[in-house]
Amino acid sequence: MSGERVYDLAAAGGDYPPRDGAPERSIVVCTQQRSGSTLLGEAMYFAGGMGCPLEYFHPGFQPAFAGRWNAAGSYVAALHRHRTTPSGVFATKLFWRDLLDLANERAPGRFEALRMASPAAVPFESYRELFGLIADIVPNASWIFLTRRDAVRQAISNYVAWKTARWRLSDEQEHRVASVPDYDVHLIRRLLSRILRSNAHWRRFFEANGIAVCELAYEELEQDYTETLRRVFAAIGFADATIPPARLRKQADAVNDALLARFRVEFGAN
Repeated sequence: MSGERVYDLAAAGGDYPPRDGAPERSIVVCTQQRSGSTLLGEAMYFAGGMGCPLEYFHPGFQPAFAGRWNAAGSYVAALHRHRTTPSGVFATKLFWRDLLDLANERAPGRFEALRMASPAAVPFESYRELFGLIADIVPNASWIFLTRRDAVRQAISNYVAWKTARWRLSDEQEHRVASVPDYDVHLIRRLLSRILRSNAHWRRFFEANGIAVCELAYEELEQDYTETLRRVFAAIGFADATIPPARLRKQADAVNDALLARFRVEFGAN
C-alpha cells in the first residue's frame, strides 16, 4: 500500500456503529488480486446492507485495523464490532494465501505445506479443517467466488500494480501512464502460477465443504456491470438492492498491453 493515500473504506469512515457479539450472517468474497474484487466490494458497500468486504486478514491491512481498533485482545472480536452492519451482516474478502495465514495463526504450522501444494494432492479433510478454523469468523456465510477468465492478463495487472504501487484508480484521481516496468518473466510466471493454483484450491475447498457458491468473472462485471450485480446480489439474498454507480476506473493501459503482448509471444499464452 506504499505510495498510495489511505483507502477511504479502510479508514474510520468505513466503520459501522459498534456492535456487541457476532454477526448474524456473513458474506465471503473468495478471490485473488486484480480480479475486480474492489469493484465488487465497493458495489456491495454502497448498495447498503451487505457490509464492507475488504482484505481484513491481509498483512497490508490487518495491522492498521488492529491498531486503530486497539484490538490487543481479539482482532476478530474487534473486526465484528466495527465492521458488522446494524442489520447484523459482516462481509470480508479472502485471498487464498490470506486464508492460509489466518489458519496458520490459529493452528501454527498445520497448513504451511498447502502454500505450494498441488490442489489435487490435498485431501478433502484438510479443506474441511480449514473451514472449521474460520467458521466462527464468518457465521452463516454466503460465498462469492470471483475470478478472471484471462488469468494471464490478471497476472500482468498484478505485476504492474506491484511494480508501480498503484492498486486502484477512482474518478477523483488522475490516470498517469507510468513507464513500463522492467520485464521480469520469472515473476510474471510465478504470479500466474499462484493465481491458477489458488483458484484450484478454492474450488476444492468449496467442494470438500459442500458450499453452494455464487460464481462470477471480472469480465462479466466489465461487460455488464448492472445486470451482473443484480444476479450476484439476488444470489446472496439482496435482490432488492439498488445498484450503485462504479467509482473505480479501469487501470489497464499501454503499459499492461506491452507487457502482455511480449509475454504471450514468448509463451504462446492465451
